[in-house]
Amino acid sequence: MTYHSTFRKGAVWKTGEDRHRLSGPWESLITECQMAGKLQALVQNKASQLTSYGYLLTNGSGPISQLSHLQLIRLTLDYDHWDQVFGSAASGQARLTVFNKRRVKDFCITDLDDEKTDKLRQIFRKFCNKKINSYNYSSPWPKKLNKWKKETLARHKRLTQSSKGFVAESDALYNLLTGVIKKQLPLRIYVAGDTASLEINVNLSEAGHKNSIVWSCSDTSLIKLDLNALGKGWIVSNNCICCGKNVYSLEFYSSSGQVQLIIKNTEEHLEGAWQSLLASLCTTCDGGS
Repeated sequence: MTYHSTFRKGAVWKTGEDRHRLSGPWESLITECQMAGKLQALVQNKASQLTSYGYLLTNGSGPISQLSHLQLIRLTLDYDHWDQVFGSAASGQARLTVFNKRRVKDFCITDLDDEKTDKLRQIFRKFCNKKINSYNYSSPWPKKLNKWKKETLARHKRLTQSSKGFVAESDALYNLLTGVIKKQLPLRIYVAGDTASLEINVNLSEAGHKNSIVWSCSDTSLIKLDLNALGKGWIVSNNCICCGKNVYSLEFYSSSGQVQLIIKNTEEHLEGAWQSLLASLCTTCDGGS
């Protein structure tokens, strides 16, 4: 996975690109993109950016167990927050870019080979509307998403009432990620934006930091954090529905209570090593105890 130092930039259009403003229905557009095969998906918020390469698994795609043998990218899409959507294609790369209602790039799908570029170019042209009008498309899962967002805000409120949280420092987060790599801990990483959220399972293999940016990657995925925009963090204890034991997650929220990043260990027998790393992180960060 190639690391790029840019963060939260809008779509950059190359000379000679075949670029179109797209119209819905968005669910049909995403369904056709899924059929193109493995793609690279990016979801970001003000502080976190998560990129991964694999098969897109979205709401309504079917049980995860039926696709467990594939490299999965689990996406939750909130079409109610989609504003402008563009499809672009050039030699060797096609890209679907979604801007939220604040006109910030929030979600992006990119192909990585010529064959898929042609497929996506045909899909984009199918959904191209030369006379651009506002296209309002209600999410097919509004009750589910609204319930989840309310639960997230309530969770943040409980966390702020129970403790003040901590402010993550660059060296401390970097040390956590390098510790994860050394101990070979498999992680589940979740990042949410306005228009989409992305959840992946990953074995990180490399990490780095420069100024306020901390990043870590595997062959297929990249997590990038801007500590200047990252809100307060909490070490959260949860009861595992599988084994009944307490498992811990690292969670960051914006000041308004929106999820920025959640990281968990995925292997029960490695939970002790994960908790040890979390304890070191919390005690070396501002506000830790």
